[in-house]
Amino acid sequence: MSDPYKCPKCGGRKKPEFQICYNCSQSGGDRNFRGDFSSGSSLPDKCIFDTFLNDAGLPKKELYLDSAEEVSRILEGLGMSQGQIRQAFYMLKSMELRIRSERDLSLEVVNNAYYQFARQIEYQLKRGMIPSQFAEFVRRHLEVATKNKAEFKGFVEYLTSVMARMKTK
Repeated sequence: MSDPYKCPKCGGRKKPEFQICYNCSQSGGDRNFRGDFSSGSSLPDKCIFDTFLNDAGLPKKELYLDSAEEVSRILEGLGMSQGQIRQAFYMLKSMELRIRSERDLSLEVVNNAYYQFARQIEYQLKRGMIPSQFAEFVRRHLEVATKNKAEFKGFVEYLTSVMARMKTK
C-alpha cells in the first residue's frame, strides 16, 4: 500500500487528503496530473438527461436524488470539489434569478449565460483544473439546457444538487 503522506509525483511530503504535494500542485508542470483527473471513464446514461422536467413541468426527482448523487460520487472520486464548480456556477445561478424577476428576458440572453458557463468549464479543463467527466456533463446537457427557460432552470437545479453532495474543499 502506498504511503498517504508521499507525493506520487516528486516523492516529497504531502497531506493525505490531497493527491499531490503543495509544490507540485503549484508548479503546473503536468496539468493532467493536477487533481488526478486522468480517468477516462464516461458518465453513466442515468446521469445524462434529454429533459430535466417531469410531466407536470417540474424538475425530475432524479435531479435532486439518484443522478445527482451518482455524478457527485464520480466527480469526488476523481478529486473534484464543489469549489472547482462554484465560480462558474454563479453565472448560471444569477441568470436563474434574472429569469424569475424579468419575465420578458429573451431565451438568447438566457442561453448566452449557459454558453459562457460552458466556455469557462472548457477553459478549466484545458488548465487541468477539472476532470473531463465534468466537461462532458456540461457538453452533453448543452442542447437540453438551452431549449427553453424551464430546462435551463432544471439544469441549474441539477447542478445545485450535485454541488450540495460534494465536499467543499
